[in-house]
Amino acid sequence: MSRYILVFAWLALMAAVAKKAHVTKTELVNGEKTIRYRWLFAIIAFFPIILMATFRPWNFTDTMAYRLTFQRMPESFSQLTSYLGSVKKDVGFYFTASVLKIIVTHDPRVYFFILAAFQGLAVVYLYRNYSSSFFLSLFLFVGSADYVLWMFNGVRQFMAVTIALYATPFILKKRYIPAAAIILLASTFHRSALLMLPMIFIVQGDVWNKKTLLFILAIIAAILFLDQFTSFLDDSLAETQYANVISDTETFGYKGTSFLRVAVYSVPAVLSFFFRKRINEEGTAIIKVSANMSVISAGLYIFSMFTSGIFMGRLPIYCSLYGYILLPWIIGNCFKKKDKFLICSVMVLLYLAYYYTEVSLHYGLF
Repeated sequence: MSRYILVFAWLALMAAVAKKAHVTKTELVNGEKTIRYRWLFAIIAFFPIILMATFRPWNFTDTMAYRLTFQRMPESFSQLTSYLGSVKKDVGFYFTASVLKIIVTHDPRVYFFILAAFQGLAVVYLYRNYSSSFFLSLFLFVGSADYVLWMFNGVRQFMAVTIALYATPFILKKRYIPAAAIILLASTFHRSALLMLPMIFIVQGDVWNKKTLLFILAIIAAILFLDQFTSFLDDSLAETQYANVISDTETFGYKGTSFLRVAVYSVPAVLSFFFRKRINEEGTAIIKVSANMSVISAGLYIFSMFTSGIFMGRLPIYCSLYGYILLPWIIGNCFKKKDKFLICSVMVLLYLAYYYTEVSLHYGLF
């Protein structure tokens, strides 16, 4: 049986083990005593995904390009300065990768393992610490095929995303200086991380507040005046790795993000609208932030339908991961006890169907 199917069996097995074994501990999260899975158990639950990212096919999307780039990196510190002098973007990523090659390994598989392990640890950190249902959040991350899209493919940007996740506790406490410092560090790995700087302010407060509504209105305005906005984007991005990305989208016929993807990733935002009163009354800081992140993610995805799936469709990942914290909370707190199992079962089936369309039909992995 394909490993892309067995990964769900592994998550189910670990969830069953968690109910029988003593794998939890009480600790402080945001100043509150909460029960969380022990770190070792949480990492073991995610470990097969790290291995899958490590041993993905060499011909899968950008994997070969990452392999060749790694092989061309310097093999000694004496070569490092001249190499970095030739790097024109995302110096933090290439510096870190070069140091890994010089100190740790020349083997691309080991290199991929280290990158995947860092990314996986950040994902585990987010859901272990902040989700009301760790395994349901992991299922959503896997079922959305995010691990394939990002840990197999958009590795450099996902390194920036996962670094930015460590700003979460500071965002929740409104400690903007350390949060901004982490995001600026992430931007040296991929400049798109700068998107998160204004977001740490927008996501504060109640869900669907004036700031998020203004953001949605801005998205609508950008769609209505698309020609003017795309020209503005091209001018703004002229000196970055995204130079001409919008105009090239039109020239070479690149499509915007598919409606199916937009619909799937907009579910948390839609539910947050219908249950906004409950969220605002009972939700903790992480739930309100996750809800507002979901609104921003949906807005960016909708805009990417009309522009570039290659560029705009990659930006929501900085916010969409928080939706997998919101959904378990909504199921657990906004539905009657007799309806929770049915709602959860339907959600699992729909995500499995979406997973099949992405991993099998789109990527051809099984």
